[in-house]
Amino acid sequence: MTFADGALPTIKKLTVEIHSIGEGFERTDLYPLIELPNYHQRCRNPRCRGGGFDLGEMVYWTLLGSRSTKNELSFACSGFQESAQQMEDCDTQFELKITAEYNDVPSVKEAALA
Repeated sequence: MTFADGALPTIKKLTVEIHSIGEGFERTDLYPLIELPNYHQRCRNPRCRGGGFDLGEMVYWTLLGSRSTKNELSFACSGFQESAQQMEDCDTQFELKITAEYNDVPSVKEAALA
């Protein structure tokens, strides 16, 4: 299921840009509403274990209720990477840019106040 299937009925248009920066790599993924996965976005670091983040949850909690039209977030990967003889925090940084356009439907906050 994607957000276009009705997970966010108040959203008319949504774009998420994910910029991943780590040791030896840099990558940008761009998702329009129809293709936006509502699952775990994995870390692009090939040595990372258990990293990444829940993309659907991030978009949902960032936008729903506030009806923000633009939001930018930066955070570190929560995973671990293998080094010579130990595990250490993954060095990947994520930068998200989320833009949204809404249908003419009241937000959760507006509906609660009505």
